Amino acid sequence: HHVWEMEAKTDLDLCKPNSLVVEIPPFRNQRITSPVHVSFYVCNGKRKRSQYQRFTYLPANVPMIKTEPTDDYEPAPNCGPVSQGLSPLPRPYYSQQLAMPPDPSSCLVAGFPPCPQRSTLMPAAPGASPKLHDLSPA
Repeated sequence: HHVWEMEAKTDLDLCKPNSLVVEIPPFRNQRITSPVHVSFYVCNGKRKRSQYQRFTYLPANVPMIKTEPTDDYEPAPNCGPVSQGLSPLPRPYYSQQLAMPPDPSSCLVAGFPPCPQRSTLMPAAPGASPKLHDLSPA
């Protein structure tokens, strides 16, 4: 496994006694061509670690909507958009300042309520210096 370690950026306005809100950093390889699944954890200055959390980085050039070539002999439908059960993919996580996992509840530590717009992680000890770790792609 490759371990990627860096200082976490915490948002003190959203942190509470039982939760820590961190910014997910950009993926180390900005030229990925397919989604990369990673596991990460937060640890304090005493090396106490949170539970592993899953996160998916998406490439910058992921198409927003799948399109099919049209046949010249078939008229295009004119009664509104055709739904094929596909949903658009979100913009790439690493190009945003703050990132959200696809399912915010996947980053919850048992018993803690979710933060409204950011990942909720394990409690941090007062004065701790949290670090963000990425374990190689899953």
